[in-house]
Amino acid sequence: MDSLSFLGTGPGDIDAGRFQSSILLRADNAHFLLDAGEPCAQRLVDSGRNLDLLDGVLLSHCHADHVGGLPLLIQGSWLAGRTRPLPIYLPSHLVEPLRAWLDAILLHREKIKFEVLLIPWEEGKSQDLGAISVCPWQTSHIPPLDGEPRAFLLDLRLSSGKRLVYSGDLGKASDLSSVLTSPIDVLICELAHLTPEDVVETLKAAKIDMLCLTHLSRDYDDRRGQTKISIEEGLPDLGYIYLPMDGETIEL
Repeated sequence: MDSLSFLGTGPGDIDAGRFQSSILLRADNAHFLLDAGEPCAQRLVDSGRNLDLLDGVLLSHCHADHVGGLPLLIQGSWLAGRTRPLPIYLPSHLVEPLRAWLDAILLHREKIKFEVLLIPWEEGKSQDLGAISVCPWQTSHIPPLDGEPRAFLLDLRLSSGKRLVYSGDLGKASDLSSVLTSPIDVLICELAHLTPEDVVETLKAAKIDMLCLTHLSRDYDDRRGQTKISIEEGLPDLGYIYLPMDGETIEL
């Protein structure tokens, strides 16, 4: 059964009892990590999962709350005996710095005995990852330099036929416009840099079966019930609105 496990749903600041952005997608018995906020490796192990199960890591952008758990994920995979390559899909400007970072902390290929494949996103170009295909679209969360995108939302097509969109972080709600022209089974949308009013205004004409609101700012997290009600009232025709907590799993 395809599923989403919300390992961490916290925002960029440190909030007691909440973990940073990371979601485990299971699709046709393949497993992909959507972002790698800390402590994603520990969260996987705590849930009874072997780190070797990962078939890839999909990074939306470079902020620490979305990539900070990556070194220990790689180190933990090495110490657990992983031998098969680990593909990491990421913005192109991160490839050289991340490789240098891994070398600097002694997680180079000769040390860990498996290959970390750093594969850059190409905006608007779908990549076939086996059980899923992914098309990345630029967002305004981090302005591009020299025309090079720095942050992406991810449009995923599962082998089951379902369509899932992961927003990463957005600069404005209209960043979603590129993916709203056709129906979406599940939209995972951040609520740290947007307001409920932004979400309602942008999604009012969209066809979405399930809206998962994650990466909630502390203010919205403290008012979860009220936040959910305000969006439900503004989007009465939307199938289902869900505010997952860290550790929750939903079946697709």
